[in-house]
Amino acid sequence: MESAIKYREEDIVNARVLVEQYAADDSDGEINLACLDYKPSLAYSIALCHYQMRDYSQALKFIADIIDRGIKDHPELSIGMVTEGIEVSSVGNTLLLHETALVEACNLKAAIEYNLKNRKTVAFL
Repeated sequence: MESAIKYREEDIVNARVLVEQYAADDSDGEINLACLDYKPSLAYSIALCHYQMRDYSQALKFIADIIDRGIKDHPELSIGMVTEGIEVSSVGNTLLLHETALVEACNLKAAIEYNLKNRKTVAFL
C-alpha cells in the first residue's frame, strides 16, 4: 500500500525501493516492479511527442533523463566522458546502444537545438 501511495505522489524512486522489499515469492511484488521499470524507448516516444508539439522544454527533460540513465546504467558505453588525450574505441551499433535509446535521444536533442537556433550546441553534439 505504501508503494502505491509513493507511486501516486510520483515518487517513483521510493516506490521502487518499497516494491523491492516484497518477499521473493510474492507475485504482487513482481507485477508492481514491472510497472515501475524504466523503458528508454517509451521515454523517447514521449520526448518525440513533445517535440512534435513544439514543447521543447518538456522534450529536453525526457532526453536528459534518457542520457542520465544511459550514463548511470551503462558506464561501459563511456557516454559523456572527457576523452582529451585518451584513445577511445567506438562502441559500434550494438543492441545495448539501441535498447538505451541514446542515439535517438541525442539526435532529437540536436534537432531541438537546431530549431532553437543554438548552432554552437548542435555542432558540439
